[in-house]
Amino acid sequence: MNPDKSGCDLRPADPSKVDAASIPTCCGTSRSIELHPAATTRGTSWTGYYQSEDLARFGEIARVNPALGEAFFSYYEKAMADGVLTRREKALIALALAHALKCPYCIDAYTATLTGLGVSEVEMGAAVHVAAAIGAGITLVHSVQMMNKLEVASMEN
Repeated sequence: MNPDKSGCDLRPADPSKVDAASIPTCCGTSRSIELHPAATTRGTSWTGYYQSEDLARFGEIARVNPALGEAFFSYYEKAMADGVLTRREKALIALALAHALKCPYCIDAYTATLTGLGVSEVEMGAAVHVAAAIGAGITLVHSVQMMNKLEVASMEN
């Protein structure tokens, strides 16, 4: 794994360091990548596709459709509040899910939330390992489909 690259198509974390035409996609082809204007207007250097300061702009998602934005934030607030599960338990689930779905914004947010709730790095790491183990199991259980296909093929021969 190259820490300077990210995404399925191996987009570089810092496009200015790589010849865009040489970047392979997940299909094995190459294509040209044009930099978004923000790449040249954000400060003096590009630090990657995910900018930690963008997390503070999350509330702006409601600007296109305020009613749906407000509905989401209301739902989110209710879902994350203490209830059958504590805020702490929910935040650990959210951190694990953020890792599984690879959302650096959520990883930053829930790491900060959990730190504020007094959750240790060891506990957070345990939650991430649960997500990794479940992800591995999900991948592996699909091999049953492969085995089924092979068994049918062997009966046909």
